[in-house]
Amino acid sequence: MSRLQELFANFRYNVRENRYVRYALIALVIIAVISLCNVISYWGYRGPIKNSFNLINKKCEDALQYGEHASFKETIKYNEMEQELLGTEYYVSQKDYIDGLNKEYGENYKVKYKIAEAEELDEEKCEAIEEFFVQFYEIMSETKDANLEELKQKCEKKDVDEKDVEKLCKAYEKHIEAYKDVDVTKVYKVQLKCKISGSVSWDEFVIEDIMIAKINGKWLFVNEHDYGEFVEYILHNQLTPEMVYAKLAKLYR
Repeated sequence: MSRLQELFANFRYNVRENRYVRYALIALVIIAVISLCNVISYWGYRGPIKNSFNLINKKCEDALQYGEHASFKETIKYNEMEQELLGTEYYVSQKDYIDGLNKEYGENYKVKYKIAEAEELDEEKCEAIEEFFVQFYEIMSETKDANLEELKQKCEKKDVDEKDVEKLCKAYEKHIEAYKDVDVTKVYKVQLKCKISGSVSWDEFVIEDIMIAKINGKWLFVNEHDYGEFVEYILHNQLTPEMVYAKLAKLYR
């Protein structure tokens, strides 16, 4: 038996026979799990920021990839299908934005950032965001049948295959259901210090009041505003479903 095997055998014997060793081992496991959870929580809200800057530096023009950090996966899937079948774009194309950066700073530009401030907001803000989703879900549920009928009419004009129409309608229904029973557990307000430099010029700037929330276990961008007032605006101005969705797209851009 090697020295390593002997040490391992002694360790197993001590764990099996000595309850204090077992207690110590259990305590170490618990501490490790808690530490891991804290690390995940600490780095979690940074994820959307890091990924978005990576997309900018890669000169990604696909708006849906940016949208992944501001929308539910069901919404992204529906948007992708609708864009493919009907040519609809709910997110503003990033091509003009990327072209502008190339022209202003040079095609080899890079954007760097530093988190200057990060504040975890209280439970009241989580509840306000949840209330917004409750109201939005109710509005979209009430208009679902009308929206589905309109969606079918658009597909008919585009001669979309019947099976694809059925898939698109199911994707739309899942998109709406994603807003039901939304759970917001954490919200951070972040300030970034950024520097962009290239072969032509460089610049430094600050981005304030970036809101990132943990919604149904996923970190997503949200904007700083009064969600209650936004819902009241929708209700009192009798916005059409298309106008509501357009406003939501701006909200999460």
